[in-house]
Amino acid sequence: MEWTPRPVGWVILGAYSALMAYIQIGIGTFDDPWMFLWGLIFLVWTISPIAILVCRCESVICFVGAIVNAIVGAYFFVSIFLLAQERDAQDSLALIFIPLYQWGASGSLIVASILFKKFGLRDNFNDLP
Repeated sequence: MEWTPRPVGWVILGAYSALMAYIQIGIGTFDDPWMFLWGLIFLVWTISPIAILVCRCESVICFVGAIVNAIVGAYFFVSIFLLAQERDAQDSLALIFIPLYQWGASGSLIVASILFKKFGLRDNFNDLP
């Protein structure tokens, strides 16, 4: 029987997307249509590193990386935007730089997954004991 992690990955992506939407609705003012458009752009930017790992979820490295990436990103976003006592103007820079670091981690995990496959190392869920 083949086990695929894709349904679990979609749940992780859905939960992370819902959290990011909740945070961005809480910090944004959407009275202007352009602000709504920018909110959607930043929502896609914040969930894209997790989404790319979930789409490449045939690999153990990418699956575990998606989980770790989502947990670390959620921790930083919640601590900056929901748990902080005072908001600062620089807090919004987290919407740019946290996904940028996540993209770096996602890219390195994808490269590692490709190298595992190229050199014939076991990186598939069906190869695990």
